[in-house]
Amino acid sequence: MTRRGLGLICGLVALAAIGAPAHASPGQPAVGCGWALESNPDSGNIFFPDSSATYWVEPFVPVPGMELTIRGRYPYARYFSFHVYDAATRVLDSITDFQIHADPGSSNPFDTGVQTRKRSYTVHVVFSSRPAVPAPNTVYAGPLAEGAPNPEGALLYRVYVPNDPSSPSGEEPLPTITVTEGSTHTALALGRCPVLPPSTGGLINNTLNAQDYPAAAPAPVNVPSAQDPPAWKRYYGEKGGAELFWSNRDNAYMRLQLSRSFGNLVVFRAKAPTFPNTTAGEAVSAPAQVRYWSICEYDFATQRYVACSPDYRTALDSQGYFTVVVSDPSNRPSNATAANGVTWLPWGPYYDGMPFYRQMVASPTFKQAIANVPQGTDPQSIEGAYYPTASYCTKQRFEQQGWQGCLSGSETP
Repeated sequence: MTRRGLGLICGLVALAAIGAPAHASPGQPAVGCGWALESNPDSGNIFFPDSSATYWVEPFVPVPGMELTIRGRYPYARYFSFHVYDAATRVLDSITDFQIHADPGSSNPFDTGVQTRKRSYTVHVVFSSRPAVPAPNTVYAGPLAEGAPNPEGALLYRVYVPNDPSSPSGEEPLPTITVTEGSTHTALALGRCPVLPPSTGGLINNTLNAQDYPAAAPAPVNVPSAQDPPAWKRYYGEKGGAELFWSNRDNAYMRLQLSRSFGNLVVFRAKAPTFPNTTAGEAVSAPAQVRYWSICEYDFATQRYVACSPDYRTALDSQGYFTVVVSDPSNRPSNATAANGVTWLPWGPYYDGMPFYRQMVASPTFKQAIANVPQGTDPQSIEGAYYPTASYCTKQRFEQQGWQGCLSGSETP
């Protein structure tokens, strides 16, 4: 495990301790208030967040017989889910919006496609092994893969693309959490924690995005594996079969390793999968190849988010293809604009860059989806036109010849 992972574990343990009742008895659950940490690209910027998503984290230290009951309302958003993790950031279990049965008298808009005011649900987190036939609306948070009891971990609530961007939780309150201690059946309803860490209103990222890489800065000693031309690789986020780093089971990723030793501007282009454009009023259940997709640029060393282009903001040309240019602000081509069918992303003031291509909840009929790329297989052989062909280029060449000049010789239309 990396030092970064260990540091995050320590932070979760500290948060759990902060949330715990000050005078907890030996049998009392070691939790206090609900959703102790809010993670988004502005706050808690680590492990590749997406600009269209917000995560809320509830650390836990289970005691025998403990159970969490989550009561909420389906958000007005593109996607939501609950995942449970152990202290090593490995996912233990999860449940996705369309799998969550509605309370009696309510309906699930992610399943039925029908929007209604009656939209309540109840989910249970049980600290035992997942049975062959799991109970409805239940996720299981133990034991660990090694068979030992789960000593501590975290519950994550994710919401992507809220209909109202000013309401990260999708115009509904955050779900409530009630802790039930099994031996006494004592129920403790957790109140809302103060938001941690506090938001800076995007100041940090906006400042970084406006900066070029310092011309006089030396190249790093340990340059990560990069190549020219750059090639997208499937990212699995796992080690030894275990899903790590707060993995979202509903997402599949590819990443592109960049290095300024090959150039300061990169172009890539591919056919865009279809998606339900909920920001334009389409229903989540509308037929589409994926629920959501995005292209995000990150710093390799810190895994910090720099900038993202979600599906509904990514420019497409008349053929349904996206073209993305990644460069410093001063090196941005004048024709790298949405009006020209081009999306521009800042590289960030870093020597190395790492764009990620994220696809969420791919349709079983979308055979070219990233999720269908087996480990060790060339992604382009599976994805075909949906594979983003990439090349280093120059500002002058792109301005004079567009993507065609930069990707000449490729099979990209």
